[in-house]
Amino acid sequence: MTNSESGDEAYISIDVEDERIWIGDETIKLTPKAYKLLRVLVKKKNQLVTKQEIINLVWPDTVVVDSLVKDYIQDLRKALSDKPKQPKFIETVHGRGYRFIGNVTEISKLSKNQNAGIHLPSIAILVFDNITNNSKWKRFAFGLCDDITTDLTRYPDLHVIARNSSANYPSANVDLKKIQAELDVNYVLFGSIQASDSLVRVTAKLTETSSDRLIWAERFEHDIENVFKIQDDVVEKVAASLGGYSGEIHRSERAKYGRKRPVNMRAYDLYLKGYEYEITFKKKYMLSAIDLLKQSIELDPHFSRSWTVLGWVYRFVALQKWVNEPKLYLKRREDAVREAFKLDPRDPIALVEYGNLVYESGNINYAREIFERAADLGRNDADALALLSIYIVLVLGQPDYGLELMNRALRLNPHAPSWYYMPACRVAYFASSYETALDAVERAIPTAPIQLFKILSLAQIGDKTELKESVKEFHEMYPNFDFKDNPVGIPLLFERDIALFQEGLAKAGLV
Repeated sequence: MTNSESGDEAYISIDVEDERIWIGDETIKLTPKAYKLLRVLVKKKNQLVTKQEIINLVWPDTVVVDSLVKDYIQDLRKALSDKPKQPKFIETVHGRGYRFIGNVTEISKLSKNQNAGIHLPSIAILVFDNITNNSKWKRFAFGLCDDITTDLTRYPDLHVIARNSSANYPSANVDLKKIQAELDVNYVLFGSIQASDSLVRVTAKLTETSSDRLIWAERFEHDIENVFKIQDDVVEKVAASLGGYSGEIHRSERAKYGRKRPVNMRAYDLYLKGYEYEITFKKKYMLSAIDLLKQSIELDPHFSRSWTVLGWVYRFVALQKWVNEPKLYLKRREDAVREAFKLDPRDPIALVEYGNLVYESGNINYAREIFERAADLGRNDADALALLSIYIVLVLGQPDYGLELMNRALRLNPHAPSWYYMPACRVAYFASSYETALDAVERAIPTAPIQLFKILSLAQIGDKTELKESVKEFHEMYPNFDFKDNPVGIPLLFERDIALFQEGLAKAGLV
């Protein structure tokens, strides 16, 4: 039964310039691609729009398959609280496409002026001060900061600084002016954690940086078994205070952006410890991380991020040949990545890792579809953008867009860790931004591929003196380096990229 048959009419308002929609007074947040799809349907209101038409208009420069359209239709229905069997907005024409059947009003410039001058609020979440003298709760404080940051990145109305950058500023002695100047944020969330054997107490404060104005201060208290409820409470309070034009993200909408919480404190502590070991990139700690993460998963098999990090570790130790059976560990990595994606298919990092897996299997079109979706869902997640950028360049063939995503990641994480610059130097090189590539090389972990991209960039800008020294140093450090091992890390698909890589090698005298 359609909307008109039920007599229950549905209205939405669309602000074309700001890419926002309303149902009544409620602002509905959409990802950029979901909004673009909605506009395609609305422009042909009450008319059939085929799946192929949608693909041509929403993804004009990318090869995608029908299933991606279905995913975004589901996103729209979820955002609009629409039911496929009783549609008020989007009607399915089986086997052919979709039809928009709701009522639409475009917001005029006069109406828009009521919201003039409003910008997206930006926030940094500091690591909460650990009052309890226990290393477990110190890890929990970092985990709480990371989780709140991750949750808030899923809200389109918030600009969230990555944890790597915000963790540099202690909650114990907050210097709001310094944070505002260095991170360029409007708000700071900070506080403290105190724990006993049975109770956890978190005191949180949200403060405006420009005026030192306290927006709110609240104490959240739960027993140990319900400690993760604190994360939900804090995220809900921040989102409600800052989200949307009206300063309110409704509870129903918060649920749409949510993800599965850990359910076991011991499992969560093992995950945090495993993650700490993973980011050292050192053999002893990476191998220990495997045991810690496996224990975490045994206690809580439904926590997606434990599987994601375990997949990273499996791949790294296999490629470094730190284990006797690298192929076995690569197979285990595949299983971990698939499980993470299955548990949280809207997590942009899980999407990037799964897309990489699909790409390695040879299913290029499906991989492109996954990377497109990761870019849409992860536009506020610095880590996801940094990981994704190289795939946007080399798999989707969009070097300028890839460089834009990498730059956005670095804006969201101004104190980015060194691993960000490993993809950054490749992205910049293939975007023909050689000075940017050289800057990234200086900040990256010095591996053979990174040093090679330094040489290629020097060759492209014509710095013969430093090029000669760098080539000599490279041969001394890596005498057995084999270019057949694919130093790019991702097979080159496009003639432009292949030519650019070969050109750099030729100018450097390496071929």
